[in-house]
Amino acid sequence: MTYLFFGLIAVWLFGLSFLASLNVRDAEAVLEHLAPGERYVDVEPSPWRAPRTVFGWLFGSLFFGAILAAAIHLFGRMLNLDGSGNARVTNIDPARLTEEGRPYLDRAIRNELILYGWIAMGIVLLVVAGLYFRG
Repeated sequence: MTYLFFGLIAVWLFGLSFLASLNVRDAEAVLEHLAPGERYVDVEPSPWRAPRTVFGWLFGSLFFGAILAAAIHLFGRMLNLDGSGNARVTNIDPARLTEEGRPYLDRAIRNELILYGWIAMGIVLLVVAGLYFRG
């Protein structure tokens, strides 16, 4: 039964890396199609984002546990509670893009939602498998 569990984790990790690469590709495609006069600097994250994120992960892992901290950060990112909405490519106003860039933005939004669903499914899988193998 442990082989099945590790096999599911391997499939989940391969799927996660594939979906993450799709998100990076879509983000690059959207940023390549900014309208003339628009700057990439307007969608860059703040310099304080990295220390805030590291502190949040350490605090969450120490007090809530790693899996619950991952779930908290995932839902915080989905609901834009972490302030990262200004730096996400999927939050760019379509008016700031060229006509060719708007379909790339739609695809980036769709792939980001699929990625969040995949991460949530993996968290549920880990919790259920942990409860199953504990007893």
